Amino acid sequence: MPWNGLGNGYEFMALALAIAIQIVLSFAVAYAAARHRGLSKRSRIGWSIAGALLGFGCGLAILAIYPRCIRAKCARCQKLRRVELATCDHCGNGWESPPNEGIEIVDVNTTNSQLKCTSA
Repeated sequence: MPWNGLGNGYEFMALALAIAIQIVLSFAVAYAAARHRGLSKRSRIGWSIAGALLGFGCGLAILAIYPRCIRAKCARCQKLRRVELATCDHCGNGWESPPNEGIEIVDVNTTNSQLKCTSA
């Protein structure tokens, strides 16, 4: 019996369904990994498209290339925010300055005229 491709239509539909599921899952994994690493919306979409075209390796590449985001609770909205950003992603609140404890080092600008000793 000669080989005639995939045979009946059910085999083709099963293969098409498996490929479609793999594309959707690869897209979702890449998007979730990019979101977890704190990438911009444009980067998330780009990596997700690459994930749909290239497979699950793109999600792993994102996790390997981009560092983990360190997050802390925002004082205003109590949601987690990235510590390297100046303002909160959710409410726009800035960082509060820590309270003074009396042991801070203060930079004093001095000039030569202030350092000269006067003789009496």
